[in-house]
Amino acid sequence: MMMKKNYLLLLVFVLLSLSVQGSHSQSTSNLSTSDKQETVLKSVVAKKKDFIGKKVENVYDFLVQKKDFIINHVNTDTTSPWAPDSDGKMYLMSLILYSKTYHEIISGEEFYALEILVEDKNVLDREFWLSLPDDETWIEAFVEKTKNFVVKDIVWYKESIQL
Repeated sequence: MMMKKNYLLLLVFVLLSLSVQGSHSQSTSNLSTSDKQETVLKSVVAKKKDFIGKKVENVYDFLVQKKDFIINHVNTDTTSPWAPDSDGKMYLMSLILYSKTYHEIISGEEFYALEILVEDKNVLDREFWLSLPDDETWIEAFVEKTKNFVVKDIVWYKESIQL
């Protein structure tokens, strides 16, 4: 009698655990693309201590692994040419990865962006951009040229641009 009771309890436990796992996988698959992108960005920022001081390539690899944040546009942010230590030049300060294309962004669509501040202070922004190909491979070239930069910080945001 006691043996049957143990088996019955074990069976109930197994069925409950399968039910919980099933409901978890359904809840993540039912998320909208926007929600999935936000979840990925939040997880990158939550793990940023694992990325800081390491190559940007690790962030790229994490995004590829998660699959829900596709880089559709990229940009950079720069230091001010009037900053005391800039010598009147604009140096690359951060990499910005966008969830939408340039045309979607300027048309006012809401987008997500992941900004990766980098420690590399000697990259002239204009020279960097001029080194990229002027064809459809420019985003891949951007990723390739920046993969060895070192992460200083990571932030994300969601916004839309109204022109």
